[in-house]
Amino acid sequence: MEKYTFETLSTLLGQTLQTKVDGIDIEVEISDVARTATHGEKWDAFALYLKHQNDDVVFNQGTYEFSHPDLGTTQLFVSPNSHEELEIIFSRRIQPKSEQ
Repeated sequence: MEKYTFETLSTLLGQTLQTKVDGIDIEVEISDVARTATHGEKWDAFALYLKHQNDDVVFNQGTYEFSHPDLGTTQLFVSPNSHEELEIIFSRRIQPKSEQ
């Protein structure tokens, strides 16, 4: 999960992540990465947007396992924005330099 950062994901726009829905292998494209309102001095916060073109698949809100050759495999909580777009929110507390 530590590889899923704003900086890393921003360089992967247009690339795909692999996942499964009801036993069906699905590719989802990284379509956008955007800072969220809570991003600031204390929080590293951003949204990852994914697109898919498989009309036979319905993503429900929940946790899915995603994999990518450079990022490895991890489970992420997904919220569908539409039939084609998924959103994953990342929000991590930034540790003060004195605690690192």
